[in-house]
Amino acid sequence: MKKITFLAAATLFVFGLSAQVSIRPSFGFNATHLTNESVAWNSANQRIGYQFGVGLMVGDKLYFEPGIYWNTITKDLYKVDDPTKTTFTNTINAIRIPVDVGYHIIGDEDGFFDLRLFGGVGGSFVTQVNSDSQDLSKDDFKSMLFDVHAGVGIDLWFFFIDWSYLQGLTPVFNEGANDGKLQGFYSNIGIRLDF
Repeated sequence: MKKITFLAAATLFVFGLSAQVSIRPSFGFNATHLTNESVAWNSANQRIGYQFGVGLMVGDKLYFEPGIYWNTITKDLYKVDDPTKTTFTNTINAIRIPVDVGYHIIGDEDGFFDLRLFGGVGGSFVTQVNSDSQDLSKDDFKSMLFDVHAGVGIDLWFFFIDWSYLQGLTPVFNEGANDGKLQGFYSNIGIRLDF
């Protein structure tokens, strides 16, 4: 594992020597729900969550961008076998680490305006779970959630806006009967600091 980490860091360093590097702090909002895959709990309504953090963009037309974000996901849940379908607010706090590869289809990182497409994978370390239901606690949720995502971004001067769609790869719940995964839309606005 140490060799892989060292090799990845060395590759990024060598790539960064000859490429544009930007630090990109941002904040934004998300709206998520659970897929309907043999679930004991399901989501009734999407609620707005939020995220903030920073990414490191390395490259010009083609770029690589790892990041780290504080992520809060909020939704209304109900127990599927409950005839009253009483809903409970459920909030998951996590530290999310996405790794993206993107391409400037119009313009480039040095220009005043550009349009980007990007996609990648992400891992979220669940730090806290809050729920109105006594039937749910942090122990009922996976401690690590993986996802794939893709989106589009616009850069205007030193500002940027990103929109993306996320598809969870990991069931949210620990129990085998709860195979629901996260799906949702994310949007971020931020600034880019070029080096």
